[in-house]
Amino acid sequence: MRYWRSRKTGSVRIDNVPGVAGAASGSFDLVLVGLLISFPTVVFGSSMVLPLVERFPVIIKIGAAVLAVTAAKMIVSEPLLSDLYDANSEPTPELLHSAAQWITYALAVLGVVGRGWWAGRRTGTNGGEKLMSN
Repeated sequence: MRYWRSRKTGSVRIDNVPGVAGAASGSFDLVLVGLLISFPTVVFGSSMVLPLVERFPVIIKIGAAVLAVTAAKMIVSEPLLSDLYDANSEPTPELLHSAAQWITYALAVLGVVGRGWWAGRRTGTNGGEKLMSN
């Protein structure tokens, strides 16, 4: 049982890297501070967090939604896509750019959370009930 908990904690630590990097918005100092804070928090806090996740599986969905918003933020701020998302580009109106941004955020969150829901239905888990069954 303890082995599987440590394996799951290890995967959470690896998943933290792109999340912290995306939230830092390109600032290396923020990436470094975020990783220095998040690794010990995940490692030592997992003994407190895992029982909460088992009791309240919605935490998994909230975390997935936060990561999806971070990913959408990275997509919207990508310089190569500035023609689509930047309101200062011509000739399309600002409303169209705002709509493209909101649609990107909505598709990211709905896609990630929906995919998790679908995978949970297929495997018989619905958000963490069998998270620690192995």
